[in-house]
Amino acid sequence: MASLYVFVAVLCAASLTNAASLPGSNPCTWGPSYWCKSVSQAEECNSVDFCVEKQWRNSTAGLLGGDKCTQGPAYWCSGEDTISECGAEEYCARVATAAPTSTATEPLGQNKCTWGPAYWC
Repeated sequence: MASLYVFVAVLCAASLTNAASLPGSNPCTWGPSYWCKSVSQAEECNSVDFCVEKQWRNSTAGLLGGDKCTQGPAYWCSGEDTISECGAEEYCARVATAAPTSTATEPLGQNKCTWGPAYWC
């Protein structure tokens, strides 16, 4: 039984001396989420060029709503410039031809079917 304690003690001592070589113990192996968090971390991991090229240059692209073309058809089809910017020519043309045309004879809100679920239910 004593030999088991000695073995465990030796194993623990060996693992403590090699703790720096354990996978993940070096934060620079954690990837761009660590490297590009700050300039000092990018310098520490020798990844400044990568962060400038891949992460920081288009920093708004990764943010929710940063790419306006992800905001949907209301944005895509709002004007000629946004239609071409988002590559939505085909979609906006299809929607424009499928959309019902409004008649000027009926005032807005006159038709009760357009009042929505609060009225219908």
